[in-house]
Amino acid sequence: MCYYSIKKVVDFMFNYNKFKKLRLNNNMLQSDVAKKINVSTSAIGMWEQGRRQPDNEIVKKIANIFGVSTDYLLDNDDLSKEVDKTIIDPELNQTLKTLAENEFDRTLFKKYGELSEEKKKIVMSVINSIIDDVDKE
Repeated sequence: MCYYSIKKVVDFMFNYNKFKKLRLNNNMLQSDVAKKINVSTSAIGMWEQGRRQPDNEIVKKIANIFGVSTDYLLDNDDLSKEVDKTIIDPELNQTLKTLAENEFDRTLFKKYGELSEEKKKIVMSVINSIIDDVDKE
């Protein structure tokens, strides 16, 4: 029973690498995150170095900022590892990882998914036209 308790504590450690990656992928400075959750910039630095752990309330705030679950931040629900296990296509795998880690991309994908099929075709046409114009330059 004691082993189980110790193992559970280890399983739910704050993943500082995921936190830092989320921050960087969202083009945020440590000070930006610190202001949003009302902590010091040095606290953010300590978490990113794995020297300190945020408390549960702070983990919830961090999850809300980046649009991920607390389980993801606590290594209880590692979406990236699950994606690697279940999807063979590397391009699709990378896309899903990006969606898991980047709030802007995730929001864009969600909004696109809410469109009618007709509007999706229009959006894709506009995107393809922009890409073609950029390729010509």
